Amino acid sequence: MSVKEELIWGLPALNVQALAGVALFFVTWLLVKFIRGIQTGRYPGSPTLLLYLRTILGFTLTASAFFFFGAVFGFRYI
Repeated sequence: MSVKEELIWGLPALNVQALAGVALFFVTWLLVKFIRGIQTGRYPGSPTLLLYLRTILGFTLTASAFFFFGAVFGFRYI
């Protein structure tokens, strides 16, 4: 890491990256709750919608893991 850290919103870039990872994990949790609600019949939905939401779930879970663990181990993606 360079001597001069890049600041985003007054925070170091790695902290913003970790916050993005946590925020994406929260979005993943909301998607899981919504998918589970569709499966139990609480919310209306079709099998195609479930497939789409599960695909988005995979992307958000992967992105949250990359951002969070990248920030923990010092890799900057932002």
